[in-house]
Amino acid sequence: MLVMILAYTAGVTQGRSELYDAVASADDAVSGPDRPGSEEPYRRPAVSETAPEPEEPEPVSPPQRSGQNESEGADSIRMKPYKLYIVLDDVGNDLNALQHFLDLPIEITYAVMPKRRFSRLAAERIHEKGREVIVHQPMEPMGNSNPGEGALFTWMGKDAIFNELKSNLETVPYAVGMNNHMGSKATADVKVMSAVLDYLEEQNLFFLDSRTTADVAGDDVAAQTGWKYLQRNAMFLDNDKDRESLEIAIRSGMKTAEKNGHAVMIGHVMTTELAEALLAMYPEVLDEGYEFDRLSEYFTGDPQE
Repeated sequence: MLVMILAYTAGVTQGRSELYDAVASADDAVSGPDRPGSEEPYRRPAVSETAPEPEEPEPVSPPQRSGQNESEGADSIRMKPYKLYIVLDDVGNDLNALQHFLDLPIEITYAVMPKRRFSRLAAERIHEKGREVIVHQPMEPMGNSNPGEGALFTWMGKDAIFNELKSNLETVPYAVGMNNHMGSKATADVKVMSAVLDYLEEQNLFFLDSRTTADVAGDDVAAQTGWKYLQRNAMFLDNDKDRESLEIAIRSGMKTAEKNGHAVMIGHVMTTELAEALLAMYPEVLDEGYEFDRLSEYFTGDPQE
């Protein structure tokens, strides 16, 4: 494992300066010239697109791990591990950045933006690696930021929303679900979210609300329809990209999982430092009784156990 970590870190470090000369990680995309391996530069999201972080949970004892019960001389029972669901946003603009995460031995769900230069190819590579693909659906934010091609707006009717979603899904093969890119205005709109969940139910796809705003409509809509819906319940992993901050964010998600049985954490594909941090912490996280899993498993298993 040490050899793998050192080799991986060296490769990431060599390519990092070249990547960050071209792009800066964030959740908003703006138009820019094509270039080999990438499409559009990034900027940090507007203040209106940054949701309040969930409250820090009270710490609880870690789960019991397998091993010998010395007092009784019998095998102790291993509790089900706490689930960590990592979602990586903004995939589809840069294949080089994507590869840093595909090389990890960690189950990650990849949110691919539709109608981008590398949307289809990125989804195919993710699928070939045996990882999970969802659509990173652009949705109308508060303010004047442009969510990008394929976006849903609050002025759209149900038919227009259905047509846009169908068109977007055609560019992201193997998708099993969807989450929002931007969307603080659209995800707070009952009409929009009703149409989105209706369409996803027809296609048997789930919806992850990234909670770019505290005011969300999807939970009430999902409660009425009973369709597959969940929310990010931990802090964004790469609000700050230095190693210490990344590790703090990951551990915060682990505490959330201790309290709730699972944590849904979101990062961004351009943060190659996040790939380094995840790889370095991976053996320790497993040893402490956690398990990385694909997001769709939330709906097929029991995330509370």
